[in-house]
Amino acid sequence: MGAPVSRGFPFLYKSMKNVFIGVCALLMVLFTAKLFSSEEPNRNVKKLYITKLEELIESLDALMKSVHSGNPDDLRNAYSESRKKFKSVEFLMAHIDHEFYLKNINGAPLPKLEKNVPERRIIEPSGFQVIDELIGEEDFDKTELLNHIENLRNKIQEMINYQRAFWFNDDIIARAVQYQLIRNYVLGVTGFDTPGTLQGIEDAASSVAGIQEFMMIWKSDWAKEAEKISSQQIKFLNKNNDFNSFDRLEYYKKYWQPHYSFWIKKFKNSGEDFWKEVPGMPIELNGKSDHLFSSDFLNKAAFLDFAFSDVNEKSIALGKRLFFDPGLSADGKVSCGTCHQPGKGYADGLPKSRAGDGKEFVDRNAPGLINALYAKAYFYDLRSEHLSQQFEHVIFSDLEFNTTLIDILKKLQSDKTYYEEFKNAFPAHANNPVNVFTFKSSLSAYITSLTGFDSEFDKFMRGENKGLSISAQRGYNLFMGKAACGTCHFAPTFSGLVPPYFNDSESEVLGVPSDTTYQKPDADDGRYNRRVLRETVDFYRHSFKTTTVRNTSVTAPYMHNGVFSNYDQLLEFYNNGGGTGHGLKVEYQTLAGDSLHLNKAELKDIEMFMRSLEFVPE
Repeated sequence: MGAPVSRGFPFLYKSMKNVFIGVCALLMVLFTAKLFSSEEPNRNVKKLYITKLEELIESLDALMKSVHSGNPDDLRNAYSESRKKFKSVEFLMAHIDHEFYLKNINGAPLPKLEKNVPERRIIEPSGFQVIDELIGEEDFDKTELLNHIENLRNKIQEMINYQRAFWFNDDIIARAVQYQLIRNYVLGVTGFDTPGTLQGIEDAASSVAGIQEFMMIWKSDWAKEAEKISSQQIKFLNKNNDFNSFDRLEYYKKYWQPHYSFWIKKFKNSGEDFWKEVPGMPIELNGKSDHLFSSDFLNKAAFLDFAFSDVNEKSIALGKRLFFDPGLSADGKVSCGTCHQPGKGYADGLPKSRAGDGKEFVDRNAPGLINALYAKAYFYDLRSEHLSQQFEHVIFSDLEFNTTLIDILKKLQSDKTYYEEFKNAFPAHANNPVNVFTFKSSLSAYITSLTGFDSEFDKFMRGENKGLSISAQRGYNLFMGKAACGTCHFAPTFSGLVPPYFNDSESEVLGVPSDTTYQKPDADDGRYNRRVLRETVDFYRHSFKTTTVRNTSVTAPYMHNGVFSNYDQLLEFYNNGGGTGHGLKVEYQTLAGDSLHLNKAELKDIEMFMRSLEFVPE
């Protein structure tokens, strides 16, 4: 019996090996045939794209000549031409390689730290926004300007070199259009993109025209349908291009939103999948929502570090019970709801929250929690990357819960009612329902339920009511324009969640004073002191998260230290240049130190707009 087996095994092995080699060879042939037979998609789109990048380089060469000439009119005209070329193709430039775009083409004119690297690597500002800021100065450094233009030119040439091999798939083009339309409204006409020249309105017109030109090549039938609304929008933008008087509300309702909605509905109803997602990696923007101020515009799942399927009625109810249960704290007196009270917009109305002992105070003001989900970092110093992580800081703090996760879990495991609620909310954890994951997830689920864009303002923008006061309408235009509030408090969250990808949260150095006498800046180092070595850079000293202005009507006092008790104090601070404008020495202040010159009536209008953003879910 043994001999046949010993002779047959090598034979079987050899046979299987030959089969395996044959299958691999067949697959290679099929793959190679597919590779060389597949026609590259949208070649004409790519051809136009490369042509436009080459034209952009030529315009930058002309811009450098105008700088050398020293003629202001030549410089202004050459720069305007470069921006037209840039904006006509920006939607693809920004989306094909967004990180490269932000680093080299059109990032904010401020130093930043590179993400996802272990060492401290500072990214110095470069690109169009830096150039725009220089050109906007009365007496700019010619050599510095030329260096920035030449660097930009070289970076665009790099894009041409490596993107010649890029395939322009349909989903890439569709997403690029969607993100660009958002960029035009939230970053363009607000002045974020053009901090020196404020020509974002003309930019938006160039961008819409550029998109329409590409769409005629990509989807000509759709583009022909969009031609009327595109041309009307361009006409409105070109006719009303004064930055301070531009009616951003009228533009939104009559032109921008119908145009955005048109393309989203086309993509959605086409039968093609333009919103492919990698499993387990949801995208922040809900591509199928056709309204900027709708509650489903952002994808909640993308702001959580666990599966959205774990957010359900049972986990939310459990999270709510945990949120208001003082029994979780060491002395049984403090709950999350102590500092985050529903009647106060989930804040507590104090400059700094009272400590667990009832005698001392914690270091900072308690922010409201409505729409707190929509962030990419939490706490004023951005120390937590995920919503679920922030609970640990409160639990371990000797001024707050003053306990441990182990002690909390022991309490919950010994409570029969809690045990059953955890088991029902998380059936996948039936064998051990009370654990760190289910505890954090249930609390996160409750916070996730505290979201919504259903304020008086949101409904007005969606055409669901006509009740927004004229004062609030004027205030919105000021907020998004002359007052420059919208360049840090980005729509639709009106926070530092950066559009159009909504995958980054910003912090700012404002020069917040220790009190309203403005004798000295507040001593809190903010982001600089978050105990992350790589972030101990000078430009993060006194830098704090840009929180939302939604529900500020019920979450006073304001700022991280609660220094401003009312709107008058808050708006006066911003109107007169923050800490620097009030005579404080604030290095690296990101808020402009000069006055906005807003009069009392304008400040009141901004207040009325901010009040119109109140919405507290039941």
